[in-house]
Amino acid sequence: MNKNTLFILSIMVTLILRVIYIGNSSFISDEALFLTKAIESNQIGEWFTLGLKGKMGIHYGPIAMLYFKILIFLSKDIFTLHLLNTFFVTFMTIIGSYFLFVRSLKLSKWLIPIVLLSPYFWFYSRNLWDNSINIPLGIMCLGFFTTFLKEKKPIYALFFTVLLNCMVQVHLMSLAFVAPLLLSYLFFYRHWIIEKFKYSLGILVVNALVAFPYLKYLLSVDGLEASQGVGGSRAIFFPFFSGRVFSLFDYSYFLGKGWHKSLFSGSEFLLGPFMVVSWIAFPLVYFGLYQIFKKRNFDESNKILLIVSISTFVLHLILCFMSNLYTHPHYYNGVIALTVMLFGIGLNKLLESNIKVVSIYALSLFIGIVSIHSYVDIHGGSRKLHYGHTLKDLNTAAQKITQLKQDGVVERKTFHTDKFPEGIDTIVKLKILQGLKTEAIYSKIKLNYLNDQTNHLKIETE
Repeated sequence: MNKNTLFILSIMVTLILRVIYIGNSSFISDEALFLTKAIESNQIGEWFTLGLKGKMGIHYGPIAMLYFKILIFLSKDIFTLHLLNTFFVTFMTIIGSYFLFVRSLKLSKWLIPIVLLSPYFWFYSRNLWDNSINIPLGIMCLGFFTTFLKEKKPIYALFFTVLLNCMVQVHLMSLAFVAPLLLSYLFFYRHWIIEKFKYSLGILVVNALVAFPYLKYLLSVDGLEASQGVGGSRAIFFPFFSGRVFSLFDYSYFLGKGWHKSLFSGSEFLLGPFMVVSWIAFPLVYFGLYQIFKKRNFDESNKILLIVSISTFVLHLILCFMSNLYTHPHYYNGVIALTVMLFGIGLNKLLESNIKVVSIYALSLFIGIVSIHSYVDIHGGSRKLHYGHTLKDLNTAAQKITQLKQDGVVERKTFHTDKFPEGIDTIVKLKILQGLKTEAIYSKIKLNYLNDQTNHLKIETE
């Protein structure tokens, strides 16, 4: 088997890991609210629909909503929606990684399947959420930016500026990434911008058209709501650990403490060493930064990337501290493209010197994702706040609810179905749109846990 065939197979394996058992995906609150807004917006023929409201009282831009509206237009089936999203996100990640690693930085193409093996990216690729979209958008943006630094072609300037524009409108957390890239372009390539005036004017006009509707909304906002308050030491240290996305570190955030011990007898002894091996992602990020630092005086693009990397890190640190952000890994998503680049540079250097270590590391991520798949399937998701019931269990409950009599009641006895009823309710709306509402035969539906050990739904009807 030649290397190209093996490479394509590795990409296919990572894609299969993402799309297989799509019914075990998480579907809790914001995901459902986005789809509900998209359904309502499509029904009234509204083209401009703002996203959800953020913590400071500002609605996010229309880009994520436009994406979800397109998905709803393509399919009303909840499983197909998740599959389409996973395919789109994965495709964008592959394209962005190619331009970032192979086309511009001239690194190994094998970095692409390893990026796709990130356990965190695996989760977010199966997640219908605005924050998740900024991962592939950021990687594509940085890929086109670094390609522009090397080739100086206007088309790449257009691509990365429009993507920056979109990222801000998806989630304002991306400003810490967007600002350094945009300012670096305007400062270091100011002569190029003047020299290529016609192209630069075109780029400005396109971005103005993309930004205008949301900018008009922002100018109409009267004031901001108070933030969560200034953070402590945890918020300060949070940005230092973005390398966790390429490891199994703290996956208990999704699945609960000791999740790796409950797969089978002795599973912690098998999975534990691979979890530890995956932690090499942390130093690899800083090793990559060191590689750029070493080459800063030999190549202007490296100097620019060093400035962008440090500036993004500092701005993200300030943002996390001022807003007291440290709890959730999705707080990295708006700036994670820089981590992807630094991690890739560091890993490529290791790949040149010790392919066995990199192979063991990649194997640890693969085994980690397979183990996560197994845990979610066995336990029906997780009772942890950030995973909840599986999509297939919610879909089964929604199908029963479409058969509820008009005066019927639904008793929600589980934490997630009670606290976040919008998950099931949105799937019910999709089924009605599909014309799948059937004869009303139930007067009461009870949603409870199947047993004390798992998160599977037990659905009783009367």
